Amino acid sequence: RDRPIWIFDHHHETTSTDSDGNSDTDHHYSAYIVIRHDFECAPLDVRRGSFLDGIGSLFGFEDIEFESKQFNDRWHVHSKDRQFAYELFDPLMIEYFGTLERFTASWRESWGLYHVPGGLGAYHIRRHLRRVRGFLERIPRFVRKDYARS
Repeated sequence: RDRPIWIFDHHHETTSTDSDGNSDTDHHYSAYIVIRHDFECAPLDVRRGSFLDGIGSLFGFEDIEFESKQFNDRWHVHSKDRQFAYELFDPLMIEYFGTLERFTASWRESWGLYHVPGGLGAYHIRRHLRRVRGFLERIPRFVRKDYARS
């Protein structure tokens, strides 16, 4: 819908060697979707929560808590601009995230980076673009207006 978009795969390897000199190589695959948005936003990251988030909170690394305990238990949202995050994650957005298994996104200014673990075959591109579109379509109008690019 008239937005610049880039889709690419990333692969890297990590190799470890045990004390007997035997090496083991692991392959890591990811894909990324990058979209330029029609508004500016504060830096914001959203991803599935993990056990490490609970440990991090003991050391002052806090995510943003919303009214939905189910959402808070499942998702980790971080932004220096907490107000922007509260405005973005209204009840409709929180409900949408209840339908998602995996979704990882980082926003910086007018750019969104959407991470797809495990790589992205041609067959799956449309499904992941639908997830991103579902997210973008649920951004409240006043957020788009209040953060519009000049």
